[in-house]
Amino acid sequence: MEYFKFYNKNHYHWQIPLLLGLFIILIGLFGEFYNFFNFDFSDFVLIATLVAILWYSFETRELKKSSQLNNELEQKPMVDLFYDSKDGIVLKNNSKGVAYNIELRFTGFNQEIVKFIYKFYFLGPNVSLFPNKTKNIEIIEYENGNRLRGGSGALENFKNILASNEDNLLGNPQFILCYENIANRKYQRIFNLCSNKAKKSLETQNFEISFVKEIKI
Repeated sequence: MEYFKFYNKNHYHWQIPLLLGLFIILIGLFGEFYNFFNFDFSDFVLIATLVAILWYSFETRELKKSSQLNNELEQKPMVDLFYDSKDGIVLKNNSKGVAYNIELRFTGFNQEIVKFIYKFYFLGPNVSLFPNKTKNIEIIEYENGNRLRGGSGALENFKNILASNEDNLLGNPQFILCYENIANRKYQRIFNLCSNKAKKSLETQNFEISFVKEIKI
């Protein structure tokens, strides 16, 4: 997860007039000294004005960056993935931002041994997920490009392959979840997948899903 340091918009505002005032006072106190070097007092007033403008420009830029960052954080969805013994694979949006164009894919099976391909689809009319809402995932099993089964049958076979033999796996099995915010900013979240081998019967095998990291694309 990324952490952001918020910019405090009031941090420097009291310092600007104070430093500018001290600068002008010093100019007045040592005006004769500067005149010795043929500098006019109005030149230093001009310099002080230029410094104030440059400082204000810097502050304005920082405030704009802070505002953009806060807006992005407000719009940023945070979609979690978990397994429920009743509902299967479920997505939940734990943020204030809507997640759009959601895609979920799985990686980790050794396709030289496992002949099935599994694809994941959303149950519902669209692929967006509103704040604090959940959406169930349907898993479809394919072989040689042909659909074999879906629903609970495909899910059970998926769990059985995951739990039955380590040779079925190629690296760490993972879910890769991709989605966008309202400004089309893309995010990718990676979840590890491991079988719960406490159960003896393959027909009742469950698995655990754990969050690994988030990548802003």
